Amino acid sequence: MSRPSVGRQRRTDADRRGRLVRSRRAARRQTLGFSEWDDDATRRFIRESDCSVPNRLTQDDIRQLLLNLFEGDTHDEDEGAILRLIRCLPCGRVRDLLERRGLSYDDFDDEVDGSEWDELQPILLFARDRCLG
Repeated sequence: MSRPSVGRQRRTDADRRGRLVRSRRAARRQTLGFSEWDDDATRRFIRESDCSVPNRLTQDDIRQLLLNLFEGDTHDEDEGAILRLIRCLPCGRVRDLLERRGLSYDDFDDEVDGSEWDELQPILLFARDRCLG
């Protein structure tokens, strides 16, 4: 049996690192223009991202994603995406979002209802009343 050469292994590792760098660059480019996304694209992005992705976004980007979901009628899928996004964020970032125009506690209350609101409300209240911004 022949074994792969060391040089071939190094090239493979370098290729993997190159793909990772390219995918990170693509992710950064993708975050530009959230204001052009509709609620479908926003839901897909949140659904397909692990929590590390929103935590690398700016507060303005997160605000825009939430506003995209608030646009028009907010259905269960939108509410689920809102809840997932907020759950991913540290308490201080949630508090900061609640202080931004269009994202007050009352705005969330207007857009989210039912079981999603039952889960979201205590997170927002805790962030608003107890977290440092």
